Amino acid sequence: MKLRISIPLLAALWLSPAGAAPPTITSFNPYFGSVGDTVQIYGSGFISGSTTVKFGGPGGATVVSPYVEPTHMEVHVPTGATTGAIYVSVVGQGSTLT
Repeated sequence: MKLRISIPLLAALWLSPAGAAPPTITSFNPYFGSVGDTVQIYGSGFISGSTTVKFGGPGGATVVSPYVEPTHMEVHVPTGATTGAIYVSVVGQGSTLT
């Protein structure tokens, strides 16, 4: 089953370390995929070791510790992912900015 992945402009949840700008998503590829497929996510503000990606909404299936660079990350669609938004969270040192 192919999933449709989207990024609603105002629906994504972004959390970042205190003092840091929230991460942004500028694009991702592919737009359709299945569990196990690789998704490339491009943007800014991603932090290695502190970035979590969720597929299908804020309560969606989570990918923890994805491959992360400051402007690019690569994740695999996890089991339990559903059609919907990609949510990116960046958390640092126990404090968050919403």
